[in-house]
Amino acid sequence: MRIMQSHKRNLTAASCVFFVLAIAGSGCTRQVTRQRLAFAEYPNLKLGFTTANFLKAMPVTLESSKRLIDYASEQGYAWIELRDPHADLSADQCRQIAEYAGSKKIEIGYAIHEGLLDDTFLETLKRGVKNASYFKGPKTIRALICGNEFVNNESKIGWTADELNRAVLIGDRAAQIARNNGLHLVVENGFEVIKGDGKSYYGTTELFEKAGPHLGWQFDTGNFFCTSRVWTKPKDAEDFLKKSIGKVRYIHLKTSQGRTVQPVLGDNELDFDTIFSVMSKNNVLYVAIEIVGFENTHTMYVNHEKSVQYLRSKGFITIK
Repeated sequence: MRIMQSHKRNLTAASCVFFVLAIAGSGCTRQVTRQRLAFAEYPNLKLGFTTANFLKAMPVTLESSKRLIDYASEQGYAWIELRDPHADLSADQCRQIAEYAGSKKIEIGYAIHEGLLDDTFLETLKRGVKNASYFKGPKTIRALICGNEFVNNESKIGWTADELNRAVLIGDRAAQIARNNGLHLVVENGFEVIKGDGKSYYGTTELFEKAGPHLGWQFDTGNFFCTSRVWTKPKDAEDFLKKSIGKVRYIHLKTSQGRTVQPVLGDNELDFDTIFSVMSKNNVLYVAIEIVGFENTHTMYVNHEKSVQYLRSKGFITIK
């Protein structure tokens, strides 16, 4: 009897070891073959998110950047836009972030948050291009089309002729600095009107008409409707996108409803399918979810997951 009991104990112990090894093995397998969020009808597109969504919940540091890379990897995203508003991360920190992202198979696009006419723009950009050069992904450095000249004047809807000319000169100079570092400078549409009146104010259209070919565009799907000081007709936004798609390197996927940005993705004033179709046909690959930021990290995770659920419910995204 004691021999049989001893034999049973040995079998039980062996079974436990096997069970632990099986769990460990399955964990390794899960990491290698983790689920991926993929576009169903536009398989060349890549879904990610901007870390700007988390700025209220966590500061920009080496540790927080790794934490968000982990989240992107666990959830099946392909890439992130790393938002470092004033290029405060050091070059060495960005090197470490890039290496960590590579180990997790997450691509990164780097972004600052200053406008072309801001006093510190070129200084920040020069630090930023060094940081951005470490990352594999869209090979972009992103900035803003408009900055403090609009923030400090809430009635301003567009640039003066002098402001437009200065923005073009600075944009072209900055684009060349980016190119010298193997990058593309892209600027995001914001407060400015999509098209000026040709006399007293000027907007996004005039900037890209006057700028050289190397100044790129980071299209935000909601800003023409919820950020621009003059609401844009969806058809005008669609026409501008189709005309300017050659300048686009990636987009912010944002929802505007009732001229207000939403905390979770939903139906947008310019239809997402129209946008994805234009991107896919022109091989513009990178899509970054942007939603309203809150100070609670858990809330942000939940809202990202709800946003993905929306994209799945519409048939845009599938899990592979």
